[in-house]
Amino acid sequence: TIMKLYNILLVIATTLFMLCSCEVVEMFFGPWTLDAPTTCLIKGVRFSSSPEEIPLYNWPGTDLQTAESSFSIKYSRGLKSDDASAELIIDLKIDEVFEIDKKYECSGAITVGETQYVMTRGWIKFRDYYSNGRSAANSYISAAFEFSAESEDGDIVEVTEGTFEELWVNHYY
Repeated sequence: TIMKLYNILLVIATTLFMLCSCEVVEMFFGPWTLDAPTTCLIKGVRFSSSPEEIPLYNWPGTDLQTAESSFSIKYSRGLKSDDASAELIIDLKIDEVFEIDKKYECSGAITVGETQYVMTRGWIKFRDYYSNGRSAANSYISAAFEFSAESEDGDIVEVTEGTFEELWVNHYY
């Protein structure tokens, strides 16, 4: 009877472990879900991101590099409206000190449908930054942005009311 009870407990424990093991493996090895809601108006139409899975080897996927008098960050995100898609790329290399609530010149590109537009003027303002101080990978940043961009054939697109919230970053000093 003790052996029977042991076998039943072993079967129950094995079953529970098998049911939970996928979640445990994902928790430690990914993929992890990037939420960091990103939204903007493109020609007055609201485009927003959806949560996406990022493999652990590429997590969090965005690097913030700061030096004594400069910083850089590159962020890429797919966005969708009801009937269109866009790819936003913010690619900054700024020769100024990184500060919260300061407007910086925005650079990068946006592809709407099949048309790529390069930013011609605009700004980005970082609104929030968090780091636990022990791990650069456990940092996040939030920002607001607006810009104009131009395609090769001269078409201009206005991007307004842009934000991204709690974007996890690797912060390199």
